[in-house]
Amino acid sequence: MPLYDNRRHCHRCHERWVLRLNRDMNSDGYLDEWRTEQCFDCIYHIPLLGALGGDYGVCSNPASSFDGQLKFEHDGCECHLRR
Repeated sequence: MPLYDNRRHCHRCHERWVLRLNRDMNSDGYLDEWRTEQCFDCIYHIPLLGALGGDYGVCSNPASSFDGQLKFEHDGCECHLRR
């Protein structure tokens, strides 16, 4: 079975990767307007394939400091462009 469909492996990846969030929805500093500026709704978000594709993708926005980096769907940045 390919690792991208191995649930155990993907769960461990999520546990590691969620620690790198730019904007944690559970933090006291999370701004209400950020709820409408999440990565999954950005035109530059390219979803991964396999089990992680529902939650993660790569940023392809050349104006963002996250260009080329893996991003959680509910994370975001100052360069968000709505689909």
